[in-house]
Amino acid sequence: MKSTKTKILLSALIFICLTSVAFTQDQQIPTRQIIFETSDQQEDWQLDWEGLGVIRPKYLAKFTLLDNRTMVRSRRYVTTEAEQWLKKVVSEQQQALINQSRYSYSEPADNADLYRTFWLYAVSGDEARKMAEGFIKYYDQVAHIEFQEIKDGIAENQKTIADVDQRLPQLEVESKAINKQFMDYGARYDLNRKVAQERNKELYEMLSHLKIDLAGTQAKVEVVRKYMVSIRETVSGGQNQLYATARQMLIELEAELASALARKKEIETQIAHADEFIQIQSKRNSLSSEYNRLNNDKDRAQNRIQKSEQTLANPPAELLPVELLENKVTIHPVREK
Repeated sequence: MKSTKTKILLSALIFICLTSVAFTQDQQIPTRQIIFETSDQQEDWQLDWEGLGVIRPKYLAKFTLLDNRTMVRSRRYVTTEAEQWLKKVVSEQQQALINQSRYSYSEPADNADLYRTFWLYAVSGDEARKMAEGFIKYYDQVAHIEFQEIKDGIAENQKTIADVDQRLPQLEVESKAINKQFMDYGARYDLNRKVAQERNKELYEMLSHLKIDLAGTQAKVEVVRKYMVSIRETVSGGQNQLYATARQMLIELEAELASALARKKEIETQIAHADEFIQIQSKRNSLSSEYNRLNNDKDRAQNRIQKSEQTLANPPAELLPVELLENKVTIHPVREK
């Protein structure tokens, strides 16, 4: 077995990557110091494959992280977003290695699957360090974003509660007024929308028939008026009698027309009354629904705030900076094949 020689890179001790042990509810992402070690112990390229134009790694960064749900959700523990993040901090040659999708490997570090060891392959030792820095930084950033989203959610839910508390008094005033109208307009329908709708159906049928009768009466009136005009110029006694008869007929027809128009107006008034009651009930139902919805929104917002505050008071691992075992990353050469 080959001997292993390890030395600490002192310059890495002051490297600022991201995050310390935990976030607090009122602080920005603090700093993290990573100890980078180099080793002469060679490691295999776990994901070796054959193909033309393959870029083979020369070094790898090896480290162990506390596993969490964010990582478990990431297929192969490296998401597309993480790859894009890494490409921003490495060289073009390292980007080409990443594009081959043969640059990362991981496996459980303990029997309980609490920790996972990662191998990130690179074209040089410096690129291996950048890969480790970027990888840890990415998941630190994900944790910070999710942590911040919970904080922002508390503020949003507090605004929801404030909006509800502002709207409810206005809603009570509107509901009181609409309830009075509902009682006033709905008395003749037993406060029943269906009764009003049935009554309206009857009224529209009556109105339809009445309009037909009105059209006939109006036509008769016009005929009699024209007839009276045609005999008005004659002065003989017989024709004067005809004029008088026609005039009497016109009076009776106009009286009938006036009566029909009055009935039409009354029917239209009753239709408008029923329509108003139906609209009032719809508005009343709408206000009642809004009242229930707002109170439900308030209850849900209060429950979410309580749950979020409990989460922030005792955050799970995926909301905390990634736990790097021994705060150490080891750079190994990759064994030649």
